[in-house]
Amino acid sequence: STVVVAGSLVFSRAGNGLLGWHLLALQGVMYAVLALVIQPPQDQHQQPQRPPLAGLAAVGLVAGWSSGLLGVGGGLVMVPLMVQGLKIRVYQAIRLSTLAVCASAAAASFTFWSDGRGHLGMGLLLGCTAALASRWAAARLQKVSEGRLVWLLRSLCAVLALDALRRALQLALG
Repeated sequence: STVVVAGSLVFSRAGNGLLGWHLLALQGVMYAVLALVIQPPQDQHQQPQRPPLAGLAAVGLVAGWSSGLLGVGGGLVMVPLMVQGLKIRVYQAIRLSTLAVCASAAAASFTFWSDGRGHLGMGLLLGCTAALASRWAAARLQKVSEGRLVWLLRSLCAVLALDALRRALQLALG
């Protein structure tokens, strides 16, 4: 999670020079790639016992980049990368990403708040509501099959890609 925090801190400032439609287009492309990449695990028995630290650091860097630069996708980026790239089971990838997103969001949030680009009250309202919903969902995670989780991730990424690309096009043309 140290790499995620570092990536969030660096890239939360990098987005200052980009236009809104650039950021939306990057979001759309990122989500489209994730929708195409994530697939259910093929063989549950050949999962590595312990994920490679270098692989986790690389996933953290990509997630920190997307979270800090685009403000989205920390966990949604990490889960497909861990499942496909590191061959981690979906359940474990979700648990690991949730812990990492906590650190990443705290780092990026501090950056946005300290330089006047974030609204603390609105952020806390969103965060507390999300915390309640995520606690409820985390308690029920094991009741959903890995195949269904992957299908849900792909669907969500596809919808987000289409929406972000639509909004980017509207901004670029309007």
